Amino acid sequence: MFFVYPASIVISIFFALLFMFKRNPRFFDIVLSVYFILRTIDFLYGWSVHDDIYRLYIPLIWIIFGSSIAKSILIYIYTGSITGRFNRIDKKLAIHTLPLIFKYFVVISCFLIFRSSDAISISEFTTTTQYGQLFFYITMGFVFTYQVTSLLMIRNYRLSITAFTFNSKGYKLNWLIFLLFTEIIMYISVLLFRVLQVEFFSNSGNYYPILDIIDFCLLVFLGVMAYRQGVIDYFEYDFSEIKQQRSEDAKKIANIRKSAPRITISGAETESLAKKVDTYMKEKEPFLDHDFTIRKMSNDIKIPVNLLSGFLNSYYGTTFFDFVNRYRVEKVVEKMNEPASGKFTLISIAYDCGFNSKATFNRVFKKLKGQTPSDYYKRLNIKPDNQ
Repeated sequence: MFFVYPASIVISIFFALLFMFKRNPRFFDIVLSVYFILRTIDFLYGWSVHDDIYRLYIPLIWIIFGSSIAKSILIYIYTGSITGRFNRIDKKLAIHTLPLIFKYFVVISCFLIFRSSDAISISEFTTTTQYGQLFFYITMGFVFTYQVTSLLMIRNYRLSITAFTFNSKGYKLNWLIFLLFTEIIMYISVLLFRVLQVEFFSNSGNYYPILDIIDFCLLVFLGVMAYRQGVIDYFEYDFSEIKQQRSEDAKKIANIRKSAPRITISGAETESLAKKVDTYMKEKEPFLDHDFTIRKMSNDIKIPVNLLSGFLNSYYGTTFFDFVNRYRVEKVVEKMNEPASGKFTLISIAYDCGFNSKATFNRVFKKLKGQTPSDYYKRLNIKPDNQ
């Protein structure tokens, strides 16, 4: 399997240059470029081991000491950058260099203490000395920690993306989850063979070339899928800011309830105003506009904002937002009952009816109808294309 090393080196250099010199490279492009540069050095070292020329690549040996942790850290940073957690190098991100510094400090200290008069290889150090074996298990601990943390980061990201956007297609990063799980399985295999004392690292064994081929395939898979992934526009949003904004909106609603005038109009005037508001909502259907506000409604029906807010609060016993969402839900139900509704997704129907948040749509619909939109849809015996 000699061809694997030069092929991997060529592929690594290709992707490193591809991401480095992309038009308008993003932060995650630079991270991937550094990752592929490290992989190039990694495969150069593997090539040197294959030809038994350790001394010819002494600098590579010392670089490769930290490659497993460095690779995991870079994939972790890439995952964080593509999901919107990291957008640049800062102090918090610099903390992740500490495991790498710790590893170099420990391994260099132990290597200088326990090495023989002749040069010793990396595999000999990690397999023949007590400290070398401890060093190996610590390395595996760091690697697993970063890989599992990357998976958790993707999980949290997917929960957020489905809650705050209607179109999550292409955002789920299934390919990256597959890559991380595959690498975890590979490292577990290495760990098991070490514990069982199988000659896993022997050039004459059967497992080493198999893992080299798998590693090569994963390298190509990462490069192709990361390039195809491109830019996820939605990760530009800061979910913490969205949640904070929703909290501020809730406070504003509470203030409106407190400050809204408690009007006491009655009789014909009350009914006349209610009819005027209802006619406006049903005929004009302004609630279909995602940016519909109480000020726009006030301007359209020629009623002061404070008077309108107080009227909605006292007559309907609700806020403007809840009042508008009632009409949106009824419009959704109306569209659900149309014969052609099965051609559309629930999300697209909700979006067309004025909702701009999947979470809000599900919450309001269940509150008003007593069941989820999908359950209501099933009751109509109409199966949407995608729920």
